Amino acid sequence: MFPPSPVNDITVNLEQILASLLVHLTPHVHHWAFTTVSHKLAESVLELSRAEYGWHFSAIRMSAQQLTDFRLGELAQDMERTMPELWQLLDILLSANRKPGAHATEGDGEDNEMEFGGGDDEGIGRQFKEGGKSDRHSSIINIVCLFFVHSTLLGYLRLEIQKKVVILSIMLHSTNQKCNAFECIVGIFLHSCNTPERVINALSRMGISISLSAIHRAIRSLSHETHRTMQEMGQTLVVAYAYDNFDIDFKTHVPTVENVKDTLTHLTSGCMIKLDGVKQEDLCCSTYLWRQSQLNPMIPAHLRPPNRSFLDILNLHPEPQSHLFASGLTRCQQWMAYKFLADLVKYEPPYFHQFHALLQCPEPIDQIPVKRMNYVPVRAMDINQSKVSGNIQAITELLQQGGIEDASEESDDSIVDISDYVVLFHGDLGTAERVQTLMEHQAIEATPWQCFQFVIFVMGLFHLKMACADAVWCILIEPRQARDDPTSLMHFVSLNRP
Repeated sequence: MFPPSPVNDITVNLEQILASLLVHLTPHVHHWAFTTVSHKLAESVLELSRAEYGWHFSAIRMSAQQLTDFRLGELAQDMERTMPELWQLLDILLSANRKPGAHATEGDGEDNEMEFGGGDDEGIGRQFKEGGKSDRHSSIINIVCLFFVHSTLLGYLRLEIQKKVVILSIMLHSTNQKCNAFECIVGIFLHSCNTPERVINALSRMGISISLSAIHRAIRSLSHETHRTMQEMGQTLVVAYAYDNFDIDFKTHVPTVENVKDTLTHLTSGCMIKLDGVKQEDLCCSTYLWRQSQLNPMIPAHLRPPNRSFLDILNLHPEPQSHLFASGLTRCQQWMAYKFLADLVKYEPPYFHQFHALLQCPEPIDQIPVKRMNYVPVRAMDINQSKVSGNIQAITELLQQGGIEDASEESDDSIVDISDYVVLFHGDLGTAERVQTLMEHQAIEATPWQCFQFVIFVMGLFHLKMACADAVWCILIEPRQARDDPTSLMHFVSLNRP
């Protein structure tokens, strides 16, 4: 006898009925099941390709914020959440030779680890150009793999998840040409790696990257945005500039007698750093400092302030005599004692390692908080910064990229006048020496801009340590007489290293 509601009984036992049909599968049933599943999966792909999910990038209006905010992990999560059936189907298809329910192990090959032969970026283009068909195929794979390895914006994902993201991204882009976030990121990455055009065209036809013309449009959009950002940052005057030299060797493919010349080109790179917690009026002290400067030729010799030395630094934060620690040490002495004990515990001998937990940091004085500062790379300059004249050009070019020019020569009211302001410049010790020389040479000029009155050079802490190490070597180690004294540095070193 049948129950009162046969329809409900069919619904309850639907899984068993379908299992029975599977045993006696006919072409008509197979076609119906295939069509049903295909429509279901297509709807999920169409859903994720909509603009509301935020994966539509425009090459013409590409912004740096889009590149910064892009996360491959978030794209993978959206894919798994929006189309779970297709996500699971790719799991099965990508491991078709694996038994159901089995998990990947180290013996399954590359499912868990990614090995790319050391990441030779320069060799990729060479392999693609010189190699055969198989080499070109390997080069394309290597470039896609390098995209995941070297891009810190994308985070870490398992290789099989990355494969699913690539496959589904191709589907999304094929469904909706505007759903191209993944392809745009890959295209920008290929451009940054100086990838050959033929490789980009091949990846574009595969649906992994945007086209070469779209990449160029995106780069132009990013360049215009960077130019506006540099102008806005520079004209606030609350920025510092850092620059250094770099060299590029432009080798010729076929050297001949006519083109035998030095192919090493000296260029200058730099960046603008936003000064956090600094107001514009804090930097309005150029005129005051110039009146106190040793470089000012308008100050009579007998009225010039005395030269400063390292002894003045010791009195930078005066300390009352009553302010002593329990040990009777001042702040400076407390720091030196802490540094000695910290080095003793951290380095040698091993016996003192047990006292690491007993170390107490000295009292902070006017502590500078550690913060992540915003910075913008500037355009590379065809300037040889190893000369004094090159530093003049570099400083002028950096300020121009920041929207700062000589207000005395420009009639434009939009030009920001920095006559009363100082600008911080950062560089190595060699740059510091050349900037000091140019300021001495330019001191006789008439205007603050021409005499570089606004320049305040700040050497890097690393190079300051190098200078201190060099001073220790020249004074306490290199001279033989400095090593013979029983109170010398080498004598104390010999106590630890007999």
